[in-house]
Amino acid sequence: TDLPTKAPAATQIIRTQTPLLDVEPSTSTPESFYSHYNLAFTSGKGNSLQVYLMDAENPVDWTVLPLPDGYERAYWPTFCGQSLAFDVEDQNFIMPRWVYLYDLVQDRLQSLDLHDESIERAIFPSCSPRDAYLGVTVFRSGDWFIDILDFEQNRIIFELESEDYPLISNISWSFMLTEFYWMGTRSTGFTEINLTRNSDGNAETSLYAQGRYPALSPDGKYLVNF
Repeated sequence: TDLPTKAPAATQIIRTQTPLLDVEPSTSTPESFYSHYNLAFTSGKGNSLQVYLMDAENPVDWTVLPLPDGYERAYWPTFCGQSLAFDVEDQNFIMPRWVYLYDLVQDRLQSLDLHDESIERAIFPSCSPRDAYLGVTVFRSGDWFIDILDFEQNRIIFELESEDYPLISNISWSFMLTEFYWMGTRSTGFTEINLTRNSDGNAETSLYAQGRYPALSPDGKYLVNF
């Protein structure tokens, strides 16, 4: 097996799919229409992929989240406090694939501001427990990085880069907040799961397993991968 020979470098910087039921979406409009939904997933027909919100205890209560103008596909929804983060893509690949935040209480959609104009694409959002951080994969100057955004300070506080993988992506957070699992994809298409610890200081990264799309259980006891 072709295992990594060098751990990715880390730099401290300042700066479920559920089948739909054959019913119509809810037509009631409470004061905060989207705020009571607690399940989000991507589904669609044809060339359109949209984010669906559902009440997990009442599956007949669901709705479709609007997408930004010009985009037809949405991926990887993740709850971040009162907002839902997801990345979008247009089917003609004219506009950059990017992460958007939908405020479910104020009914407001806005693009994620990473305060770095050199970033060309931002994908695969993943919000940490307690909604403290948002991890995204970004493309800059021909390389992919994982950036960690502090919501409260509204700035990037950590960046992970790797010379071993052309693409690094798909964060799954530990409840400790200073460590996360992620997927590294080699040029051959072979994928591995890595673990980065101490992202608030002297970060260390190690190979954890072979597989794709890591997902850590809420209690931290199990890691599921595809």
